Amino acid sequence: VAFKPNSLIKSSNFYVGNQMAPGTRREYGLFAGNALVALGFTSDRYAEGGIFFSDYRFVITRGGSWRFEKLGAAFFGGNKFLAGGKLTSEEKSLANGLWGLKIDVRRNNCDLGYFELRVGERLVSIVEDRNDPVGPGPAGVYGAAMNGYVLFGNREFFDMSQEYVVRFQALPDEVIRAQYVIRPAVCAPLSSRKFYRAGVGIWMNTQLPFNRGVGLFDLHGNFIHTEGNRNFLFRDYRGAWAGSIGDDVEDSWGVSATVIDSRVNGEQQLGGALGHFSVQQHGFGDSHVLIVSPLAPDKPHDATYLNWVVDYRCQRKSVPSN
Repeated sequence: VAFKPNSLIKSSNFYVGNQMAPGTRREYGLFAGNALVALGFTSDRYAEGGIFFSDYRFVITRGGSWRFEKLGAAFFGGNKFLAGGKLTSEEKSLANGLWGLKIDVRRNNCDLGYFELRVGERLVSIVEDRNDPVGPGPAGVYGAAMNGYVLFGNREFFDMSQEYVVRFQALPDEVIRAQYVIRPAVCAPLSSRKFYRAGVGIWMNTQLPFNRGVGLFDLHGNFIHTEGNRNFLFRDYRGAWAGSIGDDVEDSWGVSATVIDSRVNGEQQLGGALGHFSVQQHGFGDSHVLIVSPLAPDKPHDATYLNWVVDYRCQRKSVPSN
């Protein structure tokens, strides 16, 4: 994204949201994130850009400094300075160039008043805010300039109030069983979060010269060939397959995924309204994907605890060739 000033607006926040809801305001329970900030597209020597989250802001400036502040916490509604310093000559050159400088901020699961601030790979400060630290809130990027624009790239934002745990187990018949758990992190409050998507995908190599195939296993284990990019509920199918298509079954290969268990807040979903397979012959970025998710497709869902178990197996299937 980029901030471009005009005659009325010289600074602005962008709620970058996530992949499913770009540009929307999203509440982060415990924020951690990083982004590239490029100030080389403006001649304003006072230009700055950075990350904001809850009521905090971490920025770098075209003049060669960095600053961490608490918004609206000073006298008369001003911003309270918490930490600051100078960029190195190399960091300043990157920040004022076309590719930008990475900045990174991290909080502590068990201490909301603890912050680690990084510029590039350098830890520039550990900050403690013991005066009523601000908890969950929205996050995004911030830019300020009089002309040109401030560019932001490679944004990675995380909600650290959730833990994602995976356990793999080797079973007979070349089966790999994976148990996925999403739960509140240690010290995080046991509260519901809004999930736009939660799932695990298998991405095939899009560079290989094969005809792509996808299919499903019905509730009796019979294989059904399908086409295109589609979603299928667990209650109607027990598994899915994605791979390459040959002239006969010996030339076709792929990976099957069979759901053994799927629970949202402890409630079984194998026969319920939630949980789905997403099979995509030509998905986003022309990817060839098999996704297994305990939630309904493309619908926000409030949940505290997600748990699903999937058996994976390399498997040949008889699929019609194109």
